[in-house]
Amino acid sequence: MCQACVGQLIGKISASHITQSFDIRGVPARPDASTEANTNIIFFNGDIITLSGETNEYPEALAVATDSGKITAVGTLDAVQRQFPSASLYDLQQRTLMPGFIDPHQHTLTGSILTSPDFFTECGYDKCPDKEAVKVCIVGAAGAASPGEWLMFSLYDNLLQGGNLTMAELSEWAPDNPVFVYYINIHTATGNEKAFAAAGVSTDPAYYDAHPFPDGGHLGLAQGTGEGYGQYADYDGMIYEEGAVKFFLTPALKGRFNDTNLVAAVKAWSWQNVQCGNTTLHEAGIIHHSGGDIGAFLSRYAGLMSHLSCRTSASLMYEDVASLSLKDAQALYAAYGSDQEGAATQKPLMLHGIKIVADGSNQAMTAYQTQPYLADKTNFGSPNYRDAAELASQVQTCADLQLPLLIHCNGDKALDDALEAIKAAYGPDYGYQNRYGINRIEHCTITRPEQIKDMAQLGIQPSFLMNHVYYYGLQYQQQLLGKERTARMDAANDCLQLGLPFSLHTDAPCSGIGALQLVHVAVNRTYEENQQPGKNSTSPEQRIPVYEALRAVTLTAAQHIGMEKHIGSLEKGKFADLVMLDSNPLKVASDEIIGITVCETWVGGSCVYKNEADMALSPASRRYGACPI
Repeated sequence: MCQACVGQLIGKISASHITQSFDIRGVPARPDASTEANTNIIFFNGDIITLSGETNEYPEALAVATDSGKITAVGTLDAVQRQFPSASLYDLQQRTLMPGFIDPHQHTLTGSILTSPDFFTECGYDKCPDKEAVKVCIVGAAGAASPGEWLMFSLYDNLLQGGNLTMAELSEWAPDNPVFVYYINIHTATGNEKAFAAAGVSTDPAYYDAHPFPDGGHLGLAQGTGEGYGQYADYDGMIYEEGAVKFFLTPALKGRFNDTNLVAAVKAWSWQNVQCGNTTLHEAGIIHHSGGDIGAFLSRYAGLMSHLSCRTSASLMYEDVASLSLKDAQALYAAYGSDQEGAATQKPLMLHGIKIVADGSNQAMTAYQTQPYLADKTNFGSPNYRDAAELASQVQTCADLQLPLLIHCNGDKALDDALEAIKAAYGPDYGYQNRYGINRIEHCTITRPEQIKDMAQLGIQPSFLMNHVYYYGLQYQQQLLGKERTARMDAANDCLQLGLPFSLHTDAPCSGIGALQLVHVAVNRTYEENQQPGKNSTSPEQRIPVYEALRAVTLTAAQHIGMEKHIGSLEKGKFADLVMLDSNPLKVASDEIIGITVCETWVGGSCVYKNEADMALSPASRRYGACPI
């Protein structure tokens, strides 16, 4: 279930705590893709989707060298066998082989922590269908806790579970404990009175007029009697954006991490990903922010990522690189360069780009729009920058560091400001725009047609959080934006018609892990009904062909993280990152794509996941752990 940007919030806090309380320098690095002797495997007798051309030609066979982990031949079975006469044969038994899925924007560390019972208790829509069920969950946790112990809950969905929680409700349900409920949009939370007190929030809201939270952070104010609670009666309990959220997370998470529970959380997250066919993850904004040497931090972070079964790429947050010199930035990114040849892509961590968060979440009505939200005609959302000049200055810094930009824009006003800033900093034409790599708009949820045309002219490419359509299509139409603007959610077909490449991402844990659901949504544009795939659509004109949707989660996603030389399509010389499916997405009915089973996942010529049963568990039935275990 989706919502705006994930990791920038808890990723920031959890990364900070790693550096302070958990030294992972001693964690062993993941071995190379394969340590076996030089053998070749030939895959045959199934549909092989290479995604290397504009259309698929279905080669008969694909050969993989286990020592290098690379694809050594693609072609007819006879030709490949003549080239490698001693190779082992792998009979696909009419299953489909294609490039491993690439999620170009999720939050590995954030998702690991938010879904780990060692740190948070999930109270999202799948587990608690309404606010009454959330109450039962929190009351039960409070009854089992010691007085004063922080109670941390995650994945609450204000749109689907009954609206925002209040300080009064949480204080009543857990009167003896600080309670923090993190919403699934990762831009908002609610705390009770004891949480506000434990975090050291001033009882006088006017204090924050002179001492504002950074990065657009603020606290919700009570609009009438009874909304707040006790000495904090002037607050309603709502906590908005990272500047305010981290004010609570810092004391709440202090001392919770150790070398056992954090590694276990990362491994569990990795297992969910490979079950769903993901072979590369891009963490869109790992955050240092705790002071000290960022290079040393990244070394420790890379050690943690070595526990993943798939490749890991990441961008750094603007705040963490803004003070670097060009020389220092180039050295830092070169050390984890994703564009280097050969062994560079075997590293547990690769860096690509700088992340800026321009606005908030549509679901929280904090995304910055040119038109107001339906529920509040005075609310246009708000930017996470003081004015357009400040955003332009941030973007110019990224250009000066000669790195590509990933800029989070959910609202069309934020996109206006972002496009002007990028155009001014990186250049007014396509060639200059892409000299450091592809500049991306993250989520790019609400757009106007002229904005897509402007992006196509400049070569600024969107990465769509397509699950917005699936989980919130109806809510966007009825509660947030109305029919006309909702029809422009994630405007993939507009891009396709203009020849503008785009990728698809999950922003997990803001929405469930898995590329097949993204493909399903992009192709069908239908929204969920009663926790099952529905038949109705708010935007049928934005449907795209299956082949284009598959490219958006493979080759274009690889381009968006600077790794298209190595992964994203099945071509000789690229790494053998593969996913095996029980059905061909190009041949089944479009509404059956979401039910396709991932049979095996291979990374660098080694099988990292095998579904022994080859039995499908519909991704719609559970959003986390959706793939068969």
